[in-house]
Amino acid sequence: MHNHPNDQVVHVKYDARFKLSSPHGKDSVIDLKAGQALWLEAGPHKTENAATSQGLNLVIEIKN
Repeated sequence: MHNHPNDQVVHVKYDARFKLSSPHGKDSVIDLKAGQALWLEAGPHKTENAATSQGLNLVIEIKN
């Protein structure tokens, strides 16, 4: 588990499947496609690769 104090934009470099876990015990598995972008709000989470292939994302944290 780690924390991002600011919101982030994530750019997906390779198709991937990730498991995101919150400190409250909520888990979700998300399928990502290369070229996709998504927004993640600030806060703690844990990210795990849920696939057999390598996943690669570029995370850009928005500084306030």
